[in-house]
Amino acid sequence: MRQNKKGFISLIMFLVVLVELVDSLNRSNFPDHFLFGTASSSYQYEGAANEGGRGPSIWDTFTQRYPEKIKDQSSGVLAVDSYHRYKEDVGIMKDIGFDAYRFSISWSRVLPGGNLKRGVNREGITYYNNLINQLLANGLKPFVTLFHWDLPQALEDEYGGFLSPNIVAERRALRVVVKLDPENVIDIVGIGVDVAIEEVEVDASGRRSAEELHHDLMLKLKRRNEKMEKKTVKVKKKIMNVRVIRDMMEIREERKDFADYAELCYREFGDRVKHWITLNEPLTYTTNGYGYGIFAPGRCSINNCALGNSTTEPYLVTHHQILAHAAAARVYMDNYQSSQKGQIGISLNSAWVIPLSQSKADKDAASRALAFSYDWFMEPLNFGSYPAAMVKNVGDRLPEFSREQSLMVKGSFDFIGVNYYTASYAAHVPCTRENRTLFTEDACVFLTSERDGVQIGPQAGSDWLYIYPRGIQDLLLYTKEKYNNPIVYITENGVDELNESIEESLEDRFRIDFFTDHLSNIHSALQNGANVKGYFAWSLLDNFEWADGYTVRFGMIFVDYNDGLPRYPKRSAQWFKNFLQY
Repeated sequence: MRQNKKGFISLIMFLVVLVELVDSLNRSNFPDHFLFGTASSSYQYEGAANEGGRGPSIWDTFTQRYPEKIKDQSSGVLAVDSYHRYKEDVGIMKDIGFDAYRFSISWSRVLPGGNLKRGVNREGITYYNNLINQLLANGLKPFVTLFHWDLPQALEDEYGGFLSPNIVAERRALRVVVKLDPENVIDIVGIGVDVAIEEVEVDASGRRSAEELHHDLMLKLKRRNEKMEKKTVKVKKKIMNVRVIRDMMEIREERKDFADYAELCYREFGDRVKHWITLNEPLTYTTNGYGYGIFAPGRCSINNCALGNSTTEPYLVTHHQILAHAAAARVYMDNYQSSQKGQIGISLNSAWVIPLSQSKADKDAASRALAFSYDWFMEPLNFGSYPAAMVKNVGDRLPEFSREQSLMVKGSFDFIGVNYYTASYAAHVPCTRENRTLFTEDACVFLTSERDGVQIGPQAGSDWLYIYPRGIQDLLLYTKEKYNNPIVYITENGVDELNESIEESLEDRFRIDFFTDHLSNIHSALQNGANVKGYFAWSLLDNFEWADGYTVRFGMIFVDYNDGLPRYPKRSAQWFKNFLQY
């Protein structure tokens, strides 16, 4: 049976080579240095979940604890085994003619306990060094994503992961002593001298008032010092920085889990990696992980989740993701960029949104839909604050940036990654603050794929994916006009089919049409001045697709899950090879 299957596949691919011609659009239509590549993520591709010193991630826990939330009750424990087969996969990319490969690092593979104090896994570092070196040896540029949703379980257990500000910076006094001398010089001098502060956690802002310090920290002063304004504090052993401003004490410890993890990656890989992406689709992570509870960590208050609040937690998680991105980006920009000569950005997903009608109400609704998705991240990144529509509708459930945070976030990117898949119509619905059960209701928008009985585009394998190629052009031009035309990479764009037989999957003309139509619209955006520098197809291989498990296939390479994971090129792979040759 195996011989017959392979013989059939060889015949199909031979015929494809003979008959598949390059469409009128090809590589020569794009700028000389425009990059073409494919994208992946660690949990969806690597497998080897229990090998090489890797620690568990929240997706390991989620798929084990809630198998019913995955359509086929599967997991990424094996995935497509790219951990062991990365050389084969790199060879496929080289053969097709791609310029770059976007992949993510498994945080828990390099830091099994989530942070530096629990140790670095050198075997994980070696794996990514080998992958990066293999890519470069085959002429492929690595685009590295630091976080693609697989948070170390250790950090989820310790403080709730991105639900807590501790992932940005944990503020903790570590049994320090403050000495006030007659000259009003403040110094941290060590245990047992003059004044003792017991171990204490400080709030997210890092500030506690003098009164709070007195009562909560058992701070005992030998003498009262009224002139504590703007005094510099010397730090022994670089434990922390303390600055006293009138009656406020600001405490900063060096532990910043996401930024520390990012810096480890910059140190280990930055001599060869020139494009970094801090976060992938923070909106999806927030919406599905904390709104609907259908992704890890599975928190919500609407779908029988054990824990969560679907009206508040998504705003906190997003806020902390933005701050974590900015902190990691600033570490790179301040300490590594000048020597390593790389760039850093973030990958954001957004559907394009079209008013259901030409009424002002529906046009405003379409604008609000973008405000509560794409602009939720783009406005802080460009202007340092959240969209006005969000501030108005969400009220005190929307966190605020401090002045310092706003300055840190604003401009914290060299490029924006855009992940585009689909579009929808938007209609206005009356706003009410009462009885809201899900944060998406705050936008006061009804989203639909249908207008006057006609779908916005053909439906793909996934129930959320309606094909609307014009949307990628509209989103790029929207970005150009509203955000001063930043450098953009299309970091994901693709389409899926249901898990069909190998014979059906190999003949994927619809995927060729998808790529052709979307690349044509990107070409039009370029002609209209959009600053697009590259395109990454999702995805090279069929893979584990989160809540859909292995029931849908996004790859241009078929992976046989039932026969040892061999790779077979689909017709779209040959199309891309032809496209890239001209």
